[in-house]
This record gives sequence, C-alpha cells and structure tokens, in this order.
Amino acid sequence: MTSGSLSSRYREAFTGAFGGPGTSGDVLPAGSSQRRFAIAAESSGRRMLVPYAFSLRAGVLAPDELRARLAALVLRHPALRCAVEFEDDGLVAQRAVPGFAPPCEVLETATPQDEIAAVRGALTEAALDGERCPLRAALLRGPEADRLLLVFDHAVIDETSLRVVSRDLFTAGPATPGTSWVDYASSAWRWLEWEVAAATEEAVAYWTRRLVPVVTSTVDEPAPVTTAGTVVDAEPVPVASPRVRATVFPRLLAATHRALRATGPSTVIFPWGARPAGLADVAGCFMNTVYSGVRCPAESAVAGWRSFAAGVWEDLEHAHVPFDDVVVAVNRDTRTGWTGTARCLLGFEDLTTVERLGPPGWDVREWLPPWLAPKCQVNTTVRFDGRRLGLRVVADPAHLPPDAIAAFASEWREQVAAHLSF
Repeated sequence: MTSGSLSSRYREAFTGAFGGPGTSGDVLPAGSSQRRFAIAAESSGRRMLVPYAFSLRAGVLAPDELRARLAALVLRHPALRCAVEFEDDGLVAQRAVPGFAPPCEVLETATPQDEIAAVRGALTEAALDGERCPLRAALLRGPEADRLLLVFDHAVIDETSLRVVSRDLFTAGPATPGTSWVDYASSAWRWLEWEVAAATEEAVAYWTRRLVPVVTSTVDEPAPVTTAGTVVDAEPVPVASPRVRATVFPRLLAATHRALRATGPSTVIFPWGARPAGLADVAGCFMNTVYSGVRCPAESAVAGWRSFAAGVWEDLEHAHVPFDDVVVAVNRDTRTGWTGTARCLLGFEDLTTVERLGPPGWDVREWLPPWLAPKCQVNTTVRFDGRRLGLRVVADPAHLPPDAIAAFASEWREQVAAHLSF
C-alpha cells in the first residue's frame, strides 16, 4: 500500500488544488527532491545551486550570441523557465515564469583572483536570490581564455540533466527539436507517479531497518554556514583494472567512510539519478538522495570488503525510494528529529561518456572553478576520465579548519588508492 506515503498524499493534495495530468495548466507537481529544496530554501533563506562552468577560447562567444543561445535554451527546456515555490495553500509546485530571460552578466577578469571574485559574487547572489530565478549566467572575459558560468536553481534541474543542457547550449541549431510544455508536464506527472509507486511499505521498511541503528548512534549534521568553501584538488589516482572499474562506486564509498573517521562522524549521502524510461533527454529535477546505510568495517580496507560491497548494491536496489518518505519513517521509529542531513556528500561523474562540446575552434571544455560553495560540511567529487580518478574536496571552513581539510583530502586520496588496489 502507498496510501500513507508523503508522495501519495502530496499527489492527492495537488490534484485537489490544481487538477490532474493535462488539466493543471502552467502549474505542475514537484517531485520529492524539489519539495525538499524549496523547504530548505524557505527555512534557511539560501537556495541550493548547481553551478556548471566552461572554459572556451577568448572572444569566440560574443555577449549577444550568448544571450540568444540562452534564450533558445530555455525555450527548448521548459524546466529552465519554471520556478519551484510555495503556493498560497502551502503546497510546493513548479510554475512557468512568463517571459523568463536568463540574466547574463559580462565581466572582465584580468587575473585568477578576478575569476575567483566573479564566481564567488555570482554564486552568492544566486544563493540569496529571493526571486527563484531558475538560471543565470556570467561570461568572464579573460586575457587568454573566457569562462562561462551557468548557475541553476537545484529545484529545477539535477546533475544528470547538465549533459543535455550543455549539448543544446553549444551545438543545437534552430531546427533542433526540444521538449514541449506538454511533454515536460507529462514527464513531471510520470516522475510523481514513479515516486508514489516506489514508496511502498516494504521498500520504506527496508530503509528503516538499515538506518535506524545509524541514526540512533550519530547526531544530525548541521548544514554549512558559509558560501565560501575551501577547495582542495588531490592528486589523481590511476585506475588500471577493468575489474576495479566495475565496482568503483562501492570502493569510493568505503574509502570516503574511512577517511571521514579521522576527523569525525562517518555519514555520507549521494545523489541518485536513475529515471523511468523516456526521461533521459528531458532536463529537470528527476533525482533522489540516498543515505549510505552500510557500516564500513573498522579493520583494513580488504577486511569486510565483500559484505560492505554487498550492502551497497542492496542499498542501490532501493535507491528509488523517495528520501523524504525515508526520513519520516526513520523519525517515526526513533523520535530523534533527524532531518536526513549527513556530514559528507559524495558525487561521481563518468567523463568517458561526455560528448565533445561547441563549434570547431571554440575549444569548449568543462571548467572546475577554484571557488565553490559547499552543500555539506565535506563535499567529495570524483571524476573518471577512463584512466584516472580526479579527486576534489570542497569543505566548510566553519566546521573544519584548513589544516584538517588538507589532512582529510590526503587521507581520502590514500584510502581511494588503497581500495582500488585489491
């Protein structure tokens, strides 16, 4: 039965207020992650963002052309012209913003310090924006290369959608078909129905069994209190064995748990981007959050590995269960007031599937800005290029001093290498 789930109750309330599929007009239901982001923004006064940046040859992209490309992009992807916010009746919904044009700022940056200041300013302004702007852009004109920074409201887009957005921004022509409003609305309803179907009593009970022992033995982690994270890029770790590649995520998760223990609690969340069939090319926020419920063995990296990996695969089989339903169920059993926060966010990106971007001669590449805002106290990102794992840490200095952040990055790198060695 799913009648008691948050997702099913939300569907019932939304349908009663705005109508069902095909009848709700320019107001669409919000998925569980979208609702969670909206609630967090309302309570903290700060929005969760998805920054996406590129480096390109200096001068090849004129400001007027960029604005035209951005305008075409939001027409092609309805999610990018929606705002996710509270309606008058208290429901969170996504609503089309009439005539939306992404703000686009052009800045001259003569030095790396200018770039850092520009990125920091753009992200801070977007995080504190009370207008729920779904997308804004900044073009940083440098002496040797230009940088393009796109800043998305996380409530309208997930990281999986960035591939679709970047492809269309740089390569789509006027005749390239996009997603119509009708198709996007259908996708939003399909996602909601998928979440309702996933939130069964049996599936939620799996997570309560997994997480109640974890929650009762740890404390709720406070959110980052700064918009200025400390960024550390560790030395890449080579990946040679195909056998290791097939199990790389459980290995990364184990390594992250073990590195966290040196500086505090070992609690990790990660995004899950699996979607129903037919939604692969639809930009939007179709994601879930997974809380790592497997205890990493206290012994060496090898000891207990098989049981740890088996637990991770079992968790991933239940990764589609809406996280909000999990949090409510765990609290129902523990009465701890747990909010679902964790100390660390682990992200993984496979760069071997990334398409070449931009017209010939533009030299468009993804750019990792030297300044980013942390989403958790410790944020770990792994990027696999087919030969090596690139490791980046973005940490909140209010919770970890700079020397502790550097020590964590070093320990994490050692643990990743150790977990790839067997």
